[in-house]
Amino acid sequence: MIIEFLRTHRIFLIVWILMCLPFSLLQAQDAAPAALNQENLDFMMMALKGLLLLTVVLALNILRMVFNLRDSDPFARVDFNTLNARILAGFVLVGMILALYYSFGLRSLYLPESASAHGINLDKMFNLTLLVTGIVVIITHLLLVWFTYNNRWKENRKAIYYPDNNKLEMMWTIAPAIVLTVLVLDGAKNWNSIMSPPPEDAIEIELTGKQFAWNIRYAGSDDKFGKTNFRMISATNELGFDWSDDSGKDDVMPGEIYMPVNRPVLLKIRARDVLHSVYLPHFRVKMDAVPGMPTQFWFTPIKTTKEMRTMLKNENFNYELACTEICGRGHFSMKRTVVVVTEAEYREWLRKQKPYFEPEAPAAVIPVNATAPAQDSTSQDSAIPAKPGKDKIAVAGKLKKSTVTLYSHN
Repeated sequence: MIIEFLRTHRIFLIVWILMCLPFSLLQAQDAAPAALNQENLDFMMMALKGLLLLTVVLALNILRMVFNLRDSDPFARVDFNTLNARILAGFVLVGMILALYYSFGLRSLYLPESASAHGINLDKMFNLTLLVTGIVVIITHLLLVWFTYNNRWKENRKAIYYPDNNKLEMMWTIAPAIVLTVLVLDGAKNWNSIMSPPPEDAIEIELTGKQFAWNIRYAGSDDKFGKTNFRMISATNELGFDWSDDSGKDDVMPGEIYMPVNRPVLLKIRARDVLHSVYLPHFRVKMDAVPGMPTQFWFTPIKTTKEMRTMLKNENFNYELACTEICGRGHFSMKRTVVVVTEAEYREWLRKQKPYFEPEAPAAVIPVNATAPAQDSTSQDSAIPAKPGKDKIAVAGKLKKSTVTLYSHN
């Protein structure tokens, strides 16, 4: 009897031995790690992988032989066509429930009502598109479920030869074309309104992206931005100001973005190194910052920060500028706070900002008879780079018996 069992079940015994062997090898490795060198371990791991692969192949071969025996197949009498149709119906039903829950049950996690004038129209366009496409998705998936269930395979059923239907094809071609045309025209209208020239009274704010921060610049009292040149960018001149242009000497570079409510704001967008993207989600603003290709986006804020805090019942709320272009490891840190205030508060804030450029300190002249500090005879001419106006002093030239002039170096 034992011999007969071994003969008829030898394939199962082989599989059982192969399944136990890898675990035995692992236990041997844990029991005597010092006795196994790296070469032996590599060989054992390679053998283990081969045995596992062989085990899987043998198991699949066993299943193939089992299912070939129709009389002993436990699934032989299962109607897989009906089962698949019901699984599809259940899958579609669960998907629709989850979609509805995500769209309405989690509504509180979505962005609040738009804080910009154009954002209201964008939200309407988005909701209209979602409504139209949602209805189409629901109808088509219900038809898909009905078709797969009603037309599943059955004995003695013959397929109907239905090569074409010109009227039906015209219907499902013309109807989507009309709907999509309406949606596209609505989108084009909103796009043209956003990309149109900004109003003359728009406040201009320049945003320059770099790894990994935003540089913010406002024009000074002359309402003109100073010239910049990328060749002049340095550790103390991040935007490459051309200080020979007086228009830039009153420009302001604050750490936050301030905007007056109900007044157009024009964002002039630049990038210093790689692709970045200006994203103001609460204002429905997004525009890429491309090196060498200035872009812009204008909008009108309609809710102050205080009003949004009251609406959301959250005193810690702040508008935010983020970057939505993965620009490197420090991408996450590209954030700036945006504050929307009244016109009067904005003017007061702007008045308190100090220009990025600070004038040089007057040159100090040492009289001829004054005693100069001792200098090493090997010293060379020096120049200490500094931000304009910083009190870093450099000696011009070597010390002579005449005069030595001290000055603030740009």
